[in-house]
Amino acid sequence: MHQGAPRPWVFEKKSTRIVHQPDGNLRTSDAEQMRIAVLNHLGIANGPAWLFAKEIASGAVRRLLPEYERRKSIFALRAGGRRLAAKTTVFIDFLVEIFAKTPHFVP
Repeated sequence: MHQGAPRPWVFEKKSTRIVHQPDGNLRTSDAEQMRIAVLNHLGIANGPAWLFAKEIASGAVRRLLPEYERRKSIFALRAGGRRLAAKTTVFIDFLVEIFAKTPHFVP
């Protein structure tokens, strides 16, 4: 694959693996650009559910192939023995609150 080529979309479920090489005209690595493109009916995206949580809840955006969705854990790591900066604690608490409001996530 050459520089700038779109990454393949990989869908896995149990022993099934499907690899799709997208060939659309719009390519972006920016989540907000991807979101705007989908909301403006420019196509489909292989992106995180949290990015479209409000629109999925309202029915404006539909999840495709939910049986192939990948679940990923998010971890907050810190060096042992060090005191955690207050701003880091606030940020972690903010993420827990945001993800708790999103039906696709369990903190």
